[in-house]
Order: sequence, then structure tokens, then C-alpha cells
Amino acid sequence: MGVKKNTSHLLFAFVAIILFLFAITFWWLSLANENLQIWSIIFFFFTVLLMFSLIIIFLFDVQKRIEKLELIYRIKDIEGDSPLKNIDIKIVSLSNWEKRIINLLKEKGGELTQSELKSQTGLSRSNMSKNINSLQQKNIIRKEPFKRTNRIILIKNILD
Repeated sequence: MGVKKNTSHLLFAFVAIILFLFAITFWWLSLANENLQIWSIIFFFFTVLLMFSLIIIFLFDVQKRIEKLELIYRIKDIEGDSPLKNIDIKIVSLSNWEKRIINLLKEKGGELTQSELKSQTGLSRSNMSKNINSLQQKNIIRKEPFKRTNRIILIKNILD
């Protein structure tokens, strides 16, 4: 996923630069033809906005990467000489519903039935199942059959 994201950023930058150069060329031609001046100005401002948006996207991407690195270094500083030193650190992105499910599980001692979670969150059966399956794939919870529903057990503690 990271490769596709970087490739799309590079493609976006390449298109923006080409459009910017084309706008400058169009503006240069409009100096000789007065009928093209308004269109060259509009096109030039459009490309400047495109370049500005590219810079904003790049800055947000860099900020997210810095925040992830700061989190990793903060956790490593906390560990020191503790036995946590050998634990694998994994950064996982969670949806708001997944965070809410995890917080409910933490409040209730790490274990609830799926129907209890459904009633406490207000999610539909399909959305609850989708979020539970997503958390299970991320190895954060475990789902066990229990009567006519499932028991959801928190197996990894997640930092907020």
C-alpha cells in the first residue's frame, strides 16, 4: 500500500509540474495575443493552486511519518532495560468504531459478548461483525463461540 501511495504522489507531482510549465508557456504566448491573456491567467492560477495542494499533501504525509517515529522512540525510551525491550512494536490504524469497541472491552475487563457490544455501541449486526473481523485480523481480539453469540476477548492492549 505504501508503494502505491508514493507512486500516486509522484504521479501527482509530475502532472502538477507539467501543468505549471505549460501554464508558463501559455502565458508567454498570451503576451503576443491579447485574446489569450485571460485564459492564461486562469490557467496559471489553477496550476499554482495545484502546486500548493501538492505541497500541503506532502507536508501532511511527512507529519504523519514523524508522528509515527516519535511514538516508536517514546515507547523505546519508556522500555529502557525492562523486559518490554523484546516486544515487537506494531503501529495499527483503527477506525473510530474499532477504538470504541476496544475501549468498551477495556472497561468491562477485556471480555464481552458480541450482542452486548452491539447493544452498547448501537451498531448494526453487519457493521459490528465487520469491525470485529477487522480487529480479529489485526490480532487485537479473539472471537470464541458462546451460546447463540460470540465472546469477544481483548488479547492485546492498545495505546491511544
